[in-house]
Amino acid sequence: MRFSISHNLPDKNYGGDLLVENDTEKFDQLLDAETDVAVYGHVHKQLLRYGSQGQQIINPGSIGMPYFNWEALKNHRAQYAVIEVEDGELVNILFRKVAYDYEAELEFAKSKGLPFIEMYEELRREDNYQGHNLELLASLIEKHGYVEDVKDYFDFL
Repeated sequence: MRFSISHNLPDKNYGGDLLVENDTEKFDQLLDAETDVAVYGHVHKQLLRYGSQGQQIINPGSIGMPYFNWEALKNHRAQYAVIEVEDGELVNILFRKVAYDYEAELEFAKSKGLPFIEMYEELRREDNYQGHNLELLASLIEKHGYVEDVKDYFDFL
């Protein structure tokens, strides 16, 4: 059993090519003749489907940022998948969603000085992702002196 693992596409770490509603041809980009099962992330939605040649494609979901379009399915549960292989054969794929204390996680992130904590709090509490808001990013970079932090880090190396 041969697996490939990638964040998004093997040669592209961004974009909407692998949104769950896309055509099979998009997902075939994860596969080659050497791949039996492709596992990817990026879109933060659990997924189980097949490529056009029959290989398995899995997205285990997201621990801290699950995305749901359907209101009744929205929740903050951590998502993952268990892939069982016996004697070189895929025998089971289990998708799980488990509750956890994300307020405690936020407090831990604050205690460790997680950069962009304001954005992370908004994401966790309101499901509002601001990672592409360049104006907000620039203001937080300036407010917290993140450019200097990065320079100091590289000077230290």
